[in-house]
Amino acid sequence: RIADHPLSLYAHVAAQFDLMFHSPQDRLIADRFLEALDENGWLGEPLEEIAFACGLDMTEAEHMLHAVQAVEPAGLFARVWPFKPRIRG
Repeated sequence: RIADHPLSLYAHVAAQFDLMFHSPQDRLIADRFLEALDENGWLGEPLEEIAFACGLDMTEAEHMLHAVQAVEPAGLFARVWPFKPRIRG
């Protein structure tokens, strides 16, 4: 969860989302993307999983992904292609 992170990159991005997303629904979706951000700034979950969790079709999810990728610093929310799940140990 975003609230679990100290003032950091997550807080920086959340502050940008405050300015970018005026619709409460869009903001919730953007926050779901932020929760999927891994420690290196990559999108740490498959887009399909995020779309499903948010009730979006893939076109809507791609649109939102492009919107959240507009934040600074550049390069956040990039995807590994093809997506390979992280091994957690």
